Amino acid sequence: MRIQIFSDLHTDVAPTKPIKIGADVDVIVAAGDTAEGARNAFEALRRFVPARVPIVMVMGNHEFYRRTVPDELAIAREAAPSFNVHLLENEAVTIGGGIGGVRFAGCTLWTDYQVFGAANAAAAMNAARSGLNDHRLINWSKQPWLRFRPEEALLLHTRSKAFLTAIMARPFDGPSVIVAHHGHWRSVPPQYQTDILTAAFASDLTALFDPPRGVGGASARPVRAWPHPLLVRLPRGANPGALQPAWLRRREPGFQPVADRRGRRMTITKLRKMPRTPRHSPPVHERSRPPPALAGHAGHLLSGQ
Repeated sequence: MRIQIFSDLHTDVAPTKPIKIGADVDVIVAAGDTAEGARNAFEALRRFVPARVPIVMVMGNHEFYRRTVPDELAIAREAAPSFNVHLLENEAVTIGGGIGGVRFAGCTLWTDYQVFGAANAAAAMNAARSGLNDHRLINWSKQPWLRFRPEEALLLHTRSKAFLTAIMARPFDGPSVIVAHHGHWRSVPPQYQTDILTAAFASDLTALFDPPRGVGGASARPVRAWPHPLLVRLPRGANPGALQPAWLRRREPGFQPVADRRGRRMTITKLRKMPRTPRHSPPVHERSRPPPALAGHAGHLLSGQ
């Protein structure tokens, strides 16, 4: 199976460069933040993705802007089939022929705010509450009106993590792919590992993902962007390169899937072409206040200085 991956296109924030879909692509994975509103995201993707190619999509935080979370999810689930989109929120879908096909499990995921330790979770949540547009532009309920707070994001993360843990523990004959908008701590670039707002965009998911040795470490390919990780589990004896994304195969000739010694797991990471000044978590348009002048500002906050 050939997978082409997109995330954070933000088509309603700035014009996107022309995107070409590979002729041999079997599935598109859209890992969130395509546009405000799920239907707008579906329409934006279908402007350049042929209708015949199925899309596996999860919602990003941006899809919920100026909307109510439960209502927008209901709208997305109702509209998705007419766009040949598999919208996943704590759900799984199997695509393709062969033995079992490929199982995709997906969710927005959100975070647990504990990448700097449980003792600093409250500080991280307070920083997100005041520092992110998410908690100013997203609603949790209409009647009664309730704002979407870090507490709700933590609740959704807990539910999604439980779902992913259960689904990946369920036996499956083919490869399994986890798609999520929010990331794993190992994917955070070093220069942002002391930014307290990073806790609103990544969690330590080592226990869930159990990545192969070397992934995200010194032996891994350098990361210069905020990636959205896909964990792929392969059946015993399968070729780790069988699911290498067509987009990465053509655009990133140095990309090599990483597998453990048994060849059963590998990580596929989509890297965006970044400007000289990297956009990170959160991008400037998702902050409700200007980014700090120093990336290490959180170190003083977390140490209580």
